[in-house]
Amino acid sequence: SLQGCHQKIKSFIDDEDVIEKSLSFIRENRGKTTPKEYQTFINQVLFIQMNLQTSKRSISIKTSRIWFKKLGLKQY
Repeated sequence: SLQGCHQKIKSFIDDEDVIEKSLSFIRENRGKTTPKEYQTFINQVLFIQMNLQTSKRSISIKTSRIWFKKLGLKQY
């Protein structure tokens, strides 16, 4: 059975703007961005730029690492 094996809702990291802005942020830091720095960028910059800031809208460090992997970056 494939039940429970597929993503039910689209993730922000699947959005082209999020990918583009994420890669741009990482390039600005010469590829030396840590998952913690990336998490801060997403929560304090990108969500605000995209008008997504709410008290509940933030990503965890675990999610930051998952998004790093989806972007093709090395794990920390």
